[in-house]
Amino acid sequence: MQDPKHFVYAHRGFQYAVPVENVLEIVELPSLLPFHGTMRGALGNMVHREHLLPVLDATDLSTSLGPGPERQIETIVVIQHDGVFCALAIDRYITVVQLASPVDAAAPVDPAVDGRQQIVEATLGFRNNSLIVLSVAALTRMVRDQFGDQHVLREDGDATGPVEDVADVAWNGYLCARIGTVVLGIPIEPVLEVIENYEVTPLFLVDPSLRGLINLRGQVLAVLDISGDLGLPFRTLEEVSQFVIVRADDTEFALCVDKVVGQRRIRQAQIESADSLMNGELAKYLVGVHQSDADPTLIISVPNILQLTRLQSVLNQPA
Repeated sequence: MQDPKHFVYAHRGFQYAVPVENVLEIVELPSLLPFHGTMRGALGNMVHREHLLPVLDATDLSTSLGPGPERQIETIVVIQHDGVFCALAIDRYITVVQLASPVDAAAPVDPAVDGRQQIVEATLGFRNNSLIVLSVAALTRMVRDQFGDQHVLREDGDATGPVEDVADVAWNGYLCARIGTVVLGIPIEPVLEVIENYEVTPLFLVDPSLRGLINLRGQVLAVLDISGDLGLPFRTLEEVSQFVIVRADDTEFALCVDKVVGQRRIRQAQIESADSLMNGELAKYLVGVHQSDADPTLIISVPNILQLTRLQSVLNQPA
């Protein structure tokens, strides 16, 4: 069994990780309501999809630094466990990575243990910094003690309905990345990691969408730029360029993007046909489109990308 994937983000100079299976979505914070309880690390409340949930400062909860300076919170990641919701303030998304589960998430809370230790499952070294693995179970237990029922009441006094358990919903997780004006939804399962600051060695006499090769820890991977299929100019590759490393059918390659903008859960039933967009090479790997309040998200199939003729000559290059 593969180690579970974790969502990694930065906040106040630290790196944090939570299991991908507990991440609902990353959203821009429209407004922050005052928090009237005594829960440590609570920056305020927000109403999200008919539920009231606290926005938490993981650095305050997991380190001895205490509350951070007053500043505008722009982005949060919404997480859920066992029917309880909360949000974590983030500065920026970093990557998705596989990590072994350090502890049993169902283990009971020991009241004699410091609260910060309960919140932290493990501290690891990652990308020249510490990586603090948060216990979603401990976070949501803390929220349940403070909130109880998180439903937003209607004007007639009734709750909006039962909390929707992720396990009971046919959903899929997608890594959302922007290429020009287009947002792509890349299924989480084939995503290995997101990298930047890698030099691309150009290739000659190949399709222009094959931008070159990168050496990722001894493995040489093809870099594919699908901008042309989207009707956009090819990306300018520079030090800050990001690449999504994906794998399907035991083959890995790097997908060139402008910026990874987050993660989203999308029900299969919410993915609509995109017949008007399905032409040329794009039709071979575009699954459909998800319409949302933000920009539409084009859902792609990584295994279908592997079938593109222009990739065949450079896949699985030897180191």
